Amino acid sequence: MAGWPTTEATILWGKVEREGPRRIWAEITYSYFVGEYRSGTYLRTFRREEDADEFVRHIKDRRIQVRYKESTPEKSTILDRDLEMIAPLTFAAH
Repeated sequence: MAGWPTTEATILWGKVEREGPRRIWAEITYSYFVGEYRSGTYLRTFRREEDADEFVRHIKDRRIQVRYKESTPEKSTILDRDLEMIAPLTFAAH
């Protein structure tokens, strides 16, 4: 995926989900344009719900680089290294 083409995306919204006492994650939805507008989802796990909440608040409405599969542009991903450019390292996944 690191070799896929890139484009800029906008983080549309995020939510924090919890399943049991130890499974916490942030689900981020983003939009990007490659021939037409498309959207994707990114999941990141956390140890504490407070960290996940802060992560979502910090990146909402921000722009980020996404990578998409050239032959199937609706398949996209956000690499951790690209995310770390807009989110402090304190939000590292656990």
